[in-house]
Amino acid sequence: MSMPLPLPGAAPPAEAASNLFAQDEHGATQEGDVSLLSGEQQPQKRRRRPALACEQCRRRKIKCDRNIPCNNCIKSKIPACSYAPTHIPASRSKKKTTQATSSDNSASVRTILPAPTIPSQEELHAEDLFDFTGYGQTGAYKSSDPSPQHVPSSTAGSTSSAPRSNVEQLTHRVHHLEEKLAKVVTISNEDASPYSSSQRDSESLPSNGTVSKTRYFGRSHWMNGTYTLPFVREIRDRVESGQSHGLVHTLKACKAMGRTIKEHRQQPLSSLTLGRLNISRELADQMVDAYFRTFEGVLRILHVPTFRADYERYWQVPEMTSDFFVIQLQLVLALGAPFLDDVFSMRAQAHQWIHEAQLWLMLPPEKARMTIAGLQIMCLVTLSRQACSVGQDLVWISAGSLVRKAMHMGLHRDPSQLGVMTVYRAEMRRRLWATVLELNLQCAFDAGGPPLISWKDHDVLPPANLDDEELTDEVDDPEHTRHPPETVTGMSLQLQLYKSLPLRLRLLEHANDFRASESYDDTLRFNSEVTKACRSFSRNFAMFTRNQQVQATPKVNNFHASMAEMILYRCFHTLHQPVIARSLEDPKFYFSRKIYFDGALRIMHICGLATPGGNATGPSAADNSDFYRIIVNGTGMFRNVVIQSLPAIVLETMHKGELADLSLGYLPSIGGDFDLYAILERFVNMNLRRLRSGETNVKGYCFSAVSLEHVRALAKGMALEELEKNLTTMVNKYLEESLEELKTVARREGVPVDFMGEPVQMAEAEAMMEDQQGLDWMGDWAWDDDMAGVLWGSPRPYQDMHPPVFG
Repeated sequence: MSMPLPLPGAAPPAEAASNLFAQDEHGATQEGDVSLLSGEQQPQKRRRRPALACEQCRRRKIKCDRNIPCNNCIKSKIPACSYAPTHIPASRSKKKTTQATSSDNSASVRTILPAPTIPSQEELHAEDLFDFTGYGQTGAYKSSDPSPQHVPSSTAGSTSSAPRSNVEQLTHRVHHLEEKLAKVVTISNEDASPYSSSQRDSESLPSNGTVSKTRYFGRSHWMNGTYTLPFVREIRDRVESGQSHGLVHTLKACKAMGRTIKEHRQQPLSSLTLGRLNISRELADQMVDAYFRTFEGVLRILHVPTFRADYERYWQVPEMTSDFFVIQLQLVLALGAPFLDDVFSMRAQAHQWIHEAQLWLMLPPEKARMTIAGLQIMCLVTLSRQACSVGQDLVWISAGSLVRKAMHMGLHRDPSQLGVMTVYRAEMRRRLWATVLELNLQCAFDAGGPPLISWKDHDVLPPANLDDEELTDEVDDPEHTRHPPETVTGMSLQLQLYKSLPLRLRLLEHANDFRASESYDDTLRFNSEVTKACRSFSRNFAMFTRNQQVQATPKVNNFHASMAEMILYRCFHTLHQPVIARSLEDPKFYFSRKIYFDGALRIMHICGLATPGGNATGPSAADNSDFYRIIVNGTGMFRNVVIQSLPAIVLETMHKGELADLSLGYLPSIGGDFDLYAILERFVNMNLRRLRSGETNVKGYCFSAVSLEHVRALAKGMALEELEKNLTTMVNKYLEESLEELKTVARREGVPVDFMGEPVQMAEAEAMMEDQQGLDWMGDWAWDDDMAGVLWGSPRPYQDMHPPVFG
């Protein structure tokens, strides 16, 4: 028969605990020699060290950092982290007491508390959904009886050896500890926020990421930021409870319409018809120029003089052009297409060119593609899939293939280690390797995955600060064939990004490592290093702007700076997004809340959505219209980074913008006062323009519009109950507007909306079939066009569900 366990944190009455149970240094209880009926004095116990670890860590036999609460209890989401009072051995007190005091207590009755009720397996599973320590225990067992009855034990003529003074001393020490804890622990004021602390705690970001059917998203994924918006879960609950049938019907009509538009854009592919351009020279010139003034200045892939020469030769004698160049040209045209107009009129043709390039890469023999030109095509495909919305949520998979192909070709070794090479050949290899690393890193940020490559996996020197015309056939000499950093060349921007690449690789590896501990000190350390990188970039870009004033055509323009800044500032989202929910309760994380907001404001400013003065008419800088067009027409990081900034703006608007006028002086200043409502209005307008430019997913527009309505209602003092009642009506209203926009796009692209049954009618039949089988809301509330299985704004934590079957 096993002995009952003592209540955690309870001081033993008299000497019952010391006689009945002897605790080892780890806190495990062992059955001792119980002599209740004997009048003989028990042998004096050996003195032992006081227990310094918390009771939860002692029970689990793991190392404790002795904080309040400790790190292990925080990671295991144990609600109570308790420390036992300091134990005073009876032998020590006997020396300080008289024999008369012992005789006065000889008639005391020893009582034994009943063992606490151990919860069932189901209760343990419900309480420990987020416990991945391997034990599946909470901090302490909960007794089923709040007022346990004292069971009298057998007594003997012997007396209790614990004097009354020890009990009083222990009581005094407990009160003293409680006073200290009251000064350290900050109790949040629930009235300061419109949502209860329990609701926010339940929606705090899980430490290990989120899962969606067959895909796992780490902490850098943009969807994790929506955990900080409580109304999103309210929408999900209403949908799953069947209270929003009209909303579901409209949503499925939008999905059916979007699916019809995408199917109409897809043209049949054949290996016999690859590389046939059906556009005019004038239109091709515009798209080629657009590519070289935008992407090529940040991610160096092509040698511009060589490409220009081949481009002229193609229009003179097309049949004499190699297949490699034709595929390169099609991808360059696809990357330049989003900059032609605001509605991305060349979207269908750009998709066709990208699909042809993907098919060409798969055709045998594959070894024929193991060339520098083949690697350039893979880089262009990776970039164009994000810019033109072609399976952008799965680009990280192909980016891994790109890295391995580059390493298989030896690009991870510096050319000086591979033999004698010309300046042209060596520098093209160094440039391509830097671009491969950057593309892989950005795809990992978007997918919420690790970069799967570290800085020690290569020994390549940074590319030389040389213009393309300076890459000659002379023997490469890295020590002499380089301009000083202040000289502005076509490599200046990529070199600035390359300097921070080791830092960003380590940051993302730490953020998306499911084994990494949630150390806030690491977050602050990475934040300091990223801040230094941002300041360095701002200083150098200002220097480039001054130094190139004498040049007829600037080699570094605002698009290059905006894209580079977006790449840098997205790191703040990855660092501080996981603790934003906690920052609303715990002042310890206030710094993260402020930096997250400043970074989001900077991103909005870069995209033309945040300008001083509160004018909500669109981008303010005419010379930066290229970047605004790729934000409207593009996907991948050009959409995800902006979406990650939305929760910060919404939360600060809900909290009366208390951070908007406060500057900590960490990030470079963008100057001016910003109207947060105007920023949200611009964001809604941008998502509406995305729909009009051909995007088939309506959740971005609906989500941002409902966010704006939500903060406006709170600002007017609307009660939460009334707001929740109107929530479904607001969502349905914006879904109906989105459906009308999709119909307009369909008619513009020649989709037969009213022929063979309108998509709305097809949606009704589809909804009826799915209702019979059980709706898959994880798929219906997906944000990405090709992403099935992600709940709208509320990805489910991996710990809170059974592990999925992958495949």
